[in-house]
Amino acid sequence: MEIYLTTHKLFVFDLYTGKEIIAYELSPIPGRMFSKRKCGRETEKKAKELKALVFKMFELKNWRSFTIRNFKTFSRYVRDQCLEAKRYFLAKDIDLDILEQALKY
Repeated sequence: MEIYLTTHKLFVFDLYTGKEIIAYELSPIPGRMFSKRKCGRETEKKAKELKALVFKMFELKNWRSFTIRNFKTFSRYVRDQCLEAKRYFLAKDIDLDILEQALKY
């Protein structure tokens, strides 16, 4: 991530893609924070669509079982998990042998 600060806003950019992740309004009152519920979430897509995208990222049996168990165990955070997977796995060249070995554990 790259972070840029102006007098009124804080911007967060993805280092790999250069895309803006989120921009925060800064409070004129020192020490005061603004809070956004969306917080950079991708709300255009339904959680089911995001889950389907993550399932299709890799054609590994262990990947599918891992994602099923992970989504079931942490169902409250499905959207966050999917967005993190997109940011991490789609931006990098993943060695499938290493991923498969990691998923076995």
